[in-house]
Amino acid sequence: MIKNNRLYKLVNLITIQFFLFFSFQLSGCSTSSNLKSSNINSEKDTAKIIAQTELDRNLLLWEKSKIENYDFVCNLKGGGMYPWVPVLIKVRNGKVISREPAREKLELERVDTYEDFQTVEKMFHQIIQKGYDENFLVNVEYNKNLGYPVIINMNNRKISHSSIEFEIDKFEIIKAD
Repeated sequence: MIKNNRLYKLVNLITIQFFLFFSFQLSGCSTSSNLKSSNINSEKDTAKIIAQTELDRNLLLWEKSKIENYDFVCNLKGGGMYPWVPVLIKVRNGKVISREPAREKLELERVDTYEDFQTVEKMFHQIIQKGYDENFLVNVEYNKNLGYPVIINMNNRKISHSSIEFEIDKFEIIKAD
């Protein structure tokens, strides 16, 4: 009886699959290019959901740490003809108190643009989230213990050679006075 029940279910499943496949073929809704396009969109949506979940999880980890006093070196790479000099950023009570080159600036190096993402919170919101919202290809490596981004790599899908990378180095928690 059990074998017959399993056989019955298997035959029904195959029949349903055949019917669905045949119906789509007759309606013209399932051409191979439509299936490929659908699979690509589905994969992109899944990747975006996973990335957003990872962002949310790490933002929550960062917020739970309640770190308001910290220093770090941000190194910006790519995105232009002239490179950026790494910048030492000091944050106290969640606000930037200083931003200065981490080493001597060379003649053609830049120090601009860093004001847009001087805190970890701004990196989460103004770089990573904004990149996802604008459909950029965004890859982020997060600190496992505190959740802050260590490396953010972004690429505008519409413009070739538009990759930019933010590397957070020498992150140090500063004890409150």
